[in-house]
Amino acid sequence: MKPLFTKFISALLGVMIVLGGVSLRAQEEQGLTAEVWNRVDVVLQSEKKYDNPYKDVQIDAVFTHESGKTISLYGFWYGGDEWRVRFSPTLTGVWEYTVTCTDEENAGLHNVKGKIIATENTGNTMIDRHGFIKVSDNGRYFVYDDGTPFFWLGDTNWQAPNYVTMSSCNYPGCKCGNQFLHELYDRLSKGFTVYQTYFDGGETDGGGQRGVTSEPSMWTKKYTKIDPDTFKNKFDVMFDMLAASGMVIALGFGVHSSTVQAMSSEDLCALSRYLTARYASYPVVWITAQEITGDPQFDRWLESARVTDAGDGYDHPATAHQYPLEANDSFVKRLGAEEWHDFYALQNGHGPRIPSKSTYKGYYENKHSSGKKPFVETEANYEDIYCGGFNGYEASRIAAWKAVLCGSCGFTYGVTGVWANCWSTTGSTGWLGTYSTEPWYMGIKKPGSFEMKYMAQFFGYVGFERLIPRFSSSSYSDFRSDDKVVASSGDGDTYVAYFYNTDQSTGKLKGLDGSKKYSVRWYDPKTGKYIDEADAKIEGGVYVIPEKPDGGDWVLLVTSLDLGPYETEPKRSVDSSASKNLIRGAEARSSSQSTGGSAAAMAVDGRQDTWWCASDNSFPQWLTFDMKEPVTFNAFYLQMYAGTRSVSYTVQGSNDGEKWTAIIEADNEPTSAGDCTVGGRLKDEQTYRYLRVDFSSVTGNWAAVVEVFVYRYEGVDRQNFKGQEQTPGVTCIGSSRYTEAGMLKETASKLFDGNLSKEWKPFAAEATQTIILDMYEKKTVYGLEMIMGADSVLPEYRIEGSGDGKDWFILADATVRPINSATENGRNVLFEELSGQYRYIKVIIMGAQSGDSVKTIAEMKLYAEGPTAAVPEGTDLSALTSLYKTCARLKNKKAGYDGGKYRNMLAALVNAHGVISGGGDQAAADAALKNHQTAYDVLMGKEPETTDATDTDPAGTEPPSTDGGEKPGASGKKTAIIAAAVTAAAVAAAITAALIRKKRKK
Repeated sequence: MKPLFTKFISALLGVMIVLGGVSLRAQEEQGLTAEVWNRVDVVLQSEKKYDNPYKDVQIDAVFTHESGKTISLYGFWYGGDEWRVRFSPTLTGVWEYTVTCTDEENAGLHNVKGKIIATENTGNTMIDRHGFIKVSDNGRYFVYDDGTPFFWLGDTNWQAPNYVTMSSCNYPGCKCGNQFLHELYDRLSKGFTVYQTYFDGGETDGGGQRGVTSEPSMWTKKYTKIDPDTFKNKFDVMFDMLAASGMVIALGFGVHSSTVQAMSSEDLCALSRYLTARYASYPVVWITAQEITGDPQFDRWLESARVTDAGDGYDHPATAHQYPLEANDSFVKRLGAEEWHDFYALQNGHGPRIPSKSTYKGYYENKHSSGKKPFVETEANYEDIYCGGFNGYEASRIAAWKAVLCGSCGFTYGVTGVWANCWSTTGSTGWLGTYSTEPWYMGIKKPGSFEMKYMAQFFGYVGFERLIPRFSSSSYSDFRSDDKVVASSGDGDTYVAYFYNTDQSTGKLKGLDGSKKYSVRWYDPKTGKYIDEADAKIEGGVYVIPEKPDGGDWVLLVTSLDLGPYETEPKRSVDSSASKNLIRGAEARSSSQSTGGSAAAMAVDGRQDTWWCASDNSFPQWLTFDMKEPVTFNAFYLQMYAGTRSVSYTVQGSNDGEKWTAIIEADNEPTSAGDCTVGGRLKDEQTYRYLRVDFSSVTGNWAAVVEVFVYRYEGVDRQNFKGQEQTPGVTCIGSSRYTEAGMLKETASKLFDGNLSKEWKPFAAEATQTIILDMYEKKTVYGLEMIMGADSVLPEYRIEGSGDGKDWFILADATVRPINSATENGRNVLFEELSGQYRYIKVIIMGAQSGDSVKTIAEMKLYAEGPTAAVPEGTDLSALTSLYKTCARLKNKKAGYDGGKYRNMLAALVNAHGVISGGGDQAAADAALKNHQTAYDVLMGKEPETTDATDTDPAGTEPPSTDGGEKPGASGKKTAIIAAAVTAAAVAAAITAALIRKKRKK
């Protein structure tokens, strides 16, 4: 399959769309035809030779619509004696253009005139239907050209054009042969709308993939001559695929000081001009470069951005990616004062500490810029990144929800391996093992990416554009701490609150209209489902919010509107004793405290934005607590400050403050991922009034405690589950690793081999892992046991069930209460009682915080009704294979290809790729084949079979519009479509528009 599919990709994407079968004079008289929001290249042939055509001569073009609207663009050298101007019409009707050249003696490039007939867009993506994005009139968010709100859900793919490959794929078991398409399809299936990337212009950074996959350089001579073949055969193909799929491309040209120190000012400006010329006609926003707000790079990148602005006749939204800075920082002020600057691309950094409300409030109020500007959180808390501490996975979800409810008009997600372009578990360079703990194929399916989809679905449902962040205003809530956030609509009909505090406490909403009926429901950000509450009782405009369903993070929706249908999940039973922190509010003392005022009492105040910290990094240090009366408990936790890797400590108890008894003695205990905790459930119940914690050493930080937790947890007893033991199919990409010789090794099969001496072991102990069990048919489940490895830590976990592998329900969650554990034959056993009917069971094992930790499982036992079902037959891809063979011969045909139809073919290809890469069952394969066959038939001029609207959506992104209104770009004047025959070139970039060779009229 791999050689065939690779051949198909190279052949299909090698099709060049050019006018053919019509005389040159007729071409000049009739002009080009293109759909609005879709690209067309005006092709020019130089009559002179240049030593360096990349830099020795420049062309510019002005396109004028019949209405008088103009779009000015740069042109670019395409290779050989060919130059091009790439254009996407924004209105239907006639566009006339004039191309000028810095070498006025070159008749092939100077004063060239022609026309383009723009027709309505026939595509089905949101960009096809609504146009490029821009800043809304109120300056708060983005909209498509016709005013439809655009929610920014970005995925971080730094330096993807340079280092992500389109010629191979090492995802275990995948035969697609294309890493880029594999990643793209996954993100499209989860509703991502922005592909955030930049060129490594200096080829000086590269992260984890530079030099690993033998990707071609963008330069034939650094930094004075680009390699046109790399742009034709790779970069353009990538960008065409993104555009055909409806993705907005957030594009930069380099990275902080690395690029500017490698390239001269002249060379960087030349590259900026070239990339602007080549990609301004795509659905882009400009982010200039990563991390420009520092010296020595700042002024150089401002110069680059001005070059882009001068050549972008579409006025795409423009910004520059920042370092973590407050709104009143001098660099931010200077950036905001630039005429081209349209919005702020924030970076609030990494680590479990979530950015504060005050940081976002500074940008929301826009005190240092003219008028209001939107902002987007474009880099915060990548999932499973190691950067001054280990994030874990929950930090990404929390950062996203908080950012949007504090005014960010979206969020850019990032995950280990993908943001860093780490290729494999061996032979890689750069960030693997430093910032990024795993390669891309382990990161692509992390749970956080699914939770981004749920977040975007929620804000689409409630209308994110209507929400106004209320920060800590007492007019709208009594939320003062940073872990409780609220936003509401301007007319007060809808409130959205987000709680990521670790207990079940909530608060009050204020300013509600007592004459209205408000429905109330909780939204689970981990599943995308709602739990209904009783209608709100409003007294004096105040609503007292009930407790959260459990101690995890939850979203509350209070609205008087009928927002439409929604999916619910049952309210999970919660042991209330596990959510009541018995030590909160205790009288606290410490050996020392920092000069910043981090007093001992802050370790028991119930807040995530305060903490106790010792005065320096010396040891020993201690904390004591007086709970005023004896308290019975069986679980004790210390939540350490972000970045803490391990803790050596003891816990003692006393009832008189003089005689102390040891409870816990821990030496270099690693902290857990996400919330950075140590401790756990105790073997026996303890009853004490006083508690004392002594620290003898801490790695990664000073002695600093965010919160102390003491629980009396009832839990469940070890039990024999009903049903029969199953032998399911097991998938865990996180334990699939490549050897130096390129052999794939995995340990997931050891989970059900009956041999305790052979253990499942992930590649990265500190990272979150997902294990999926397939019972091959839907059946009643009763319980799951995990017999841990001999030296393994006891990780937190979550267990979910699904009937179809897509719609998941939480069955047990040990991230919000202590784990259920017992000892059996000298080994720790984790166990959970399950209920319901499911085919798939997903076990998410939380990270161990430290790469030195051992996190292994010797055996799993899954109990369900009846014996293990037979393994179903695999997906039949023979028909798709036959279609691939047909398409692979396209380049040898002299048939014509229309730009919009070719665009639809590319979109269908992306959807079909999901099946090829193992992303669908037989029904999905059949649907992909149907869409692909339809797109192919239309491209070849055949009449397609009549299908449902959703079946003809090639990208699977959104069904066609049913509002009957005009698409954006319609001029109001009906224009005849000029049919043009086109011919396929043998080797060229895949451009989704018609091309023409133009000569100067005599």
